[in-house]
Amino acid sequence: MEKSLVFSMTLDRAQSSNVGLGVVELHKSKRKEISRRSIVKITNTTNGHFVFCSVIGNDRPNEQSVMRLDLDQRKALGAPQGRAPFTGDFEIKPATLVGRVKWFVSVPDPFIRTGSQIAVISLVVGLIGFVLGLISLRY
Repeated sequence: MEKSLVFSMTLDRAQSSNVGLGVVELHKSKRKEISRRSIVKITNTTNGHFVFCSVIGNDRPNEQSVMRLDLDQRKALGAPQGRAPFTGDFEIKPATLVGRVKWFVSVPDPFIRTGSQIAVISLVVGLIGFVLGLISLRY
């Protein structure tokens, strides 16, 4: 598992094309081994609030210490009224399997969220069918 990275960063507004997609625009110098489109957990080290996001690039040279997030993500991290810019210390680390599933089933983008929720429901129904099949073989 990759280690976490802690940076003093400024939260700023996401570009309008990235609002509601559950993504964070993060400069490549801050991503280190984290590849684009990976799901990460971003934690505000001051208050412990966190969000799961998909990482996309931000190659603007003057924004090496800027994370661009939408309003809901900034609020979730504890920015007062989601205001931007907001500066603080943030830990960035790859999400666990549970974290990735949580991102997929709760991401604001309905195309990703709906398909993921159907997949989780299908998995649960499949497991119930498997258990019922085992029970019927036993009795």
